[in-house]
Amino acid sequence: FEFLLPKHDFVEPWIQADPSCAAAFAAGYIDAEGSFYLTTTPTGLRKSAFAVATQDRQILVWMHRWFQSVGISCPPPKLALRQGVPRPFSLNKDHWILQVNRKDAQVRLIEVMRPWIRHSKRKADMERVLSNIKERNNHPSLKYARRAHRSWALTATF
Repeated sequence: FEFLLPKHDFVEPWIQADPSCAAAFAAGYIDAEGSFYLTTTPTGLRKSAFAVATQDRQILVWMHRWFQSVGISCPPPKLALRQGVPRPFSLNKDHWILQVNRKDAQVRLIEVMRPWIRHSKRKADMERVLSNIKERNNHPSLKYARRAHRSWALTATF
C-alpha cells in the first residue's frame, strides 16, 4: 500500500491518456470520496444528487473535464470550506466539491461508473438514486417542465 502514502493533487498523464484507466481512476476516487444521495427540498420533494468533496482541487478539475468528455454535464468544482476559518475541526487546505445535480447527468454518471464501482454502499446508493429519478420522471407535474434536459427525462429508460 505504499502507493497510498504520497499525496499528489494531480492525475498521472498515463491515466489521463487511457480511457479505461481514466474511468477506473474516477471510479476509485468516487468509491473513496464520492457520495450518491437523496436530499429533501423545502417543499418535501426527495431529490437525488451526487457529490465528491476533497482537498485535492486539481483532481476535481480533471474529473470535471473528464465528466464533460464522457457526456456528464455539471458545473466546475467550487470551494466548499476555506482553510483556516474557525470551526470544530481544522483544515490545512481548502476543501472543494464537485456536484452532479441534473437527473440526466446523474443517469449518465451511473451508466459510465457502474462497471467500475466496487464499494457495495456506493452501488446501493446508485440504485437508490436511479429509483428516485425514475419515480420523479413519472411525476404528473413533470409535463410542465420547460428546460430541454427535462424533456429527456420523459423518455429515459433504465
